[in-house]
Parts: sequence; structure tokens; C-alpha cells
Amino acid sequence: MARRLQFRLRTLLIVVTLLAMPLGYVGWQARIVRERKAMMNRVYGMGCWVELAANVGWYPPEAKPDRAEIPWLRKCLGDEAVEAFTLPRATSQSDVDQIKAIFPGARIEWDSKAVAKL
Repeated sequence: MARRLQFRLRTLLIVVTLLAMPLGYVGWQARIVRERKAMMNRVYGMGCWVELAANVGWYPPEAKPDRAEIPWLRKCLGDEAVEAFTLPRATSQSDVDQIKAIFPGARIEWDSKAVAKL
């Protein structure tokens, strides 16, 4: 006769806690990726230029410049490292503050020829 699998309530709580921690981290990173993608779509809609870290070029490891990097997990979730934004002069300060908050390592440059479409 087959023996049934038995475990204690304490074992169940420990397993649930150990699973909740990494899954919570993945959820937190997924939220960051969603926010960044939404802001990228908004920035592209404003007619701005975005310089991605992948497009900057290849550097040998010993001559690696300061480049935007993102965690491996966020790369797997579809995030991209951003080096710089070229924004129209008419971009509002609140939009610039939001971009700086969501992309903390990115440079903000100004383009006097572009016109913001908000």
C-alpha cells in the first residue's frame, strides 16, 4: 500500500516564505520594466531621440567607459539600458523629472530643433 506524503504546517510556511522572496523580487523588477517601457513609448511619442547602450559600440574590457547597465533579470524581462535622451527644449520640467526618476543613469540632452508633441 502506498504511503501518503505528509508534512507539517511549519514546513508549508517555510516553503511558501522561501518561494515568496524570489518571486517578490521578480515581480518588483517586472514592475520597473513596465514603467520603463511605458516611459520609452511616451518619449518616442514626443519625438525624442533615445541612445541605447547597445548602440554605443563595442569596447575592449580594459577600455570600458561608463556605460548604462541593467541587471541580468531585467534584460531577460525585455528591458534595455539607456545612455541618453535628446529632448526638445519645450519639454516640461515634470516630464524631465519623471525621465530622470525612471532612468537614473541616463544623460539628458537638449535639441533646439525638435518640438515636443505632448
